[in-house]
Amino acid sequence: MAKATRRTGGRRSGGRWHSITLDVFLVIGAILSAFVLTEAGGTAVLLIMFTVIGLPIALLLMALPTIMLIAIPARIIFVIMRLAGLRASVVTVLVSLLVPLAVLWVIPFMENARLAGVARDYAAGDIEDAGPVFSDGAIALVIPKGHRTQCSELCRRLLASGAAKKVVMAADDGSVPNEQAEGTAYSFEQRETCPQVYLGEKEQGLSKAGEILRLKVAQGICVVPSPAHVGEADAVLLPEDLKRGKSRSQEGFNLSVDTMRVSRLSYFQRDGNGFKLTWRHTLISYRRLAPLLIPTVDFYGQLNMAIGYLRLDTKVGGTKGKNNPIDPTAFVTDILKLNLELDASPVADERVATLEKTFAEDRVEGEDISLVIADFIAMVGQLRRKEKTNAEEAELVVRIVADRRIDPPGRMPAAISAVIRDYPDKAAPISDAVFSRLDETIAALPDRAILPKANRFLPKAEQHRGAELEEYNRALKAAWDRYQRKSNAIVVFGGVINRLPAEQIVAHRGVLERLAHHPDARVPAWRALTRLSEFGADAIPTFIYLVDDAYPYRGRNGYTNKWQHPYLAGLIGLCRLGAEGREAVPMINERIGSGKILANVRPYRRLLAVTLARLGADREEAIRTVSAKSKAEPDQLKREFDRADEPRDCHF
Repeated sequence: MAKATRRTGGRRSGGRWHSITLDVFLVIGAILSAFVLTEAGGTAVLLIMFTVIGLPIALLLMALPTIMLIAIPARIIFVIMRLAGLRASVVTVLVSLLVPLAVLWVIPFMENARLAGVARDYAAGDIEDAGPVFSDGAIALVIPKGHRTQCSELCRRLLASGAAKKVVMAADDGSVPNEQAEGTAYSFEQRETCPQVYLGEKEQGLSKAGEILRLKVAQGICVVPSPAHVGEADAVLLPEDLKRGKSRSQEGFNLSVDTMRVSRLSYFQRDGNGFKLTWRHTLISYRRLAPLLIPTVDFYGQLNMAIGYLRLDTKVGGTKGKNNPIDPTAFVTDILKLNLELDASPVADERVATLEKTFAEDRVEGEDISLVIADFIAMVGQLRRKEKTNAEEAELVVRIVADRRIDPPGRMPAAISAVIRDYPDKAAPISDAVFSRLDETIAALPDRAILPKANRFLPKAEQHRGAELEEYNRALKAAWDRYQRKSNAIVVFGGVINRLPAEQIVAHRGVLERLAHHPDARVPAWRALTRLSEFGADAIPTFIYLVDDAYPYRGRNGYTNKWQHPYLAGLIGLCRLGAEGREAVPMINERIGSGKILANVRPYRRLLAVTLARLGADREEAIRTVSAKSKAEPDQLKREFDRADEPRDCHF
């Protein structure tokens, strides 16, 4: 009996030991879970996640709060059941686990059901099967108050496609059309002089609608804006942003946090003396709780972090890929069945004919013509990359390049490359015109230092007051705009020169030398200066001068480009000389020692290594010279020198 008693006591002692061990584990897990659910803990999990073996650990830490939320209540329930006299068994263990699991399931189930009911209420008034229609009359596009009523992309497409004769852009808030809401109506009108109207970006991101409308304007078919009211339209398209709930980072541990975002698009048609709602669609998006209440760290986007309950994105009434606000263009094409597709192919020929007529009538100045010219140059540069440029287009490009009244469009380098490729005889007149215009622009470009951007940079004695100040600032802005216009032209001409055949470069060295010695002009056109390498060793003094003359600007706030661009032009130009520039090696070594040539910054050091290798410098001596001014290891420098044997050389 004594032995049996001792064995029973041993088992009880072991059970208490296991219970204590389990309780200690739960306490440690609770403390660790509390830390994980802090900003510092979330950051620690993120750092662990990016280590080699850290991902499983990070996932375990993210799951730990949920595990503890189940394990700790289960342990408490199990202890209570034991104190009530129930024997430890599989049933008591299962019951103690199922109770907290049921609670963690019921809470999100009830909250998600509530959210679904709110979403249904918002969408209850939707009408999507009434078959709305629209003729080619006037349509009003309503935007929120505070926005400019300029012709939007949808407005431009409706006009360019002929789907609408008039588009009224109005700003208003509300769920029904306000017939007295003021706006701007856009329609076509034949005039000799067209008013200035925003028709999209001038050169980048050009839409077909913008190109077609600009071409019509150049032909005298003006897009005319006029004051209007919503009540003048035959139909109204009205978007609403009804609700903007909390963002992901604001959710936290609030179970009933409002994450709902609601957008609505309504379409009204004129009916008697007013407007009748014929179509409405509501898009609701919110973040519902996961099926089980899971407190965790949620990483999203670009390493953004949210600490709270795990939630899932839910969308009601939307389609994949579409988000708030609802796209009015999709409604016009998919529901109203209006054809907004624009064929730009006939526009190309029409544009050429219009510009030829413009040149024949000698009226190439004006915003409307400059935009059509920009569209034409962009078309030649893009569409003619794979197909041949026709003779009319090539001749027109030459005329545009040579005309001093026309500011060169930004995409002119690509267009000229296409023309010279297809018509080599055009290279000489184009080159002569470009170099001549560049030289004239350099001569007319004032020193940037005398053009302060604001009145506060002037000495107090020179400052103006009242109307005098307003007039002065107006003149100052005009002077700055002229400077920017000429600077932009230099960028374009430099890009063209960088693409010209070598034989066209050698006839214009004087212009390139004057460019190299102008501290402002050489910055936007620095790539053109690398073409001095066509002159062989004779260009070494100019390349070295660019490096030396740019050095005083290094490290000066606001002058980064004034140093970097000439520096790169000089070093890349030397690199392109190859063996012809061998005599420049001692000059480069001297400037490495003085710090004028960078050897301690990796991208610049790579360019330097390739340049020395291309020039034929002794490799071991060059590595010693560079390493004296660099923290790089000799093996790393050797690898950088080896890059000179790769196709990608002489570039930054």
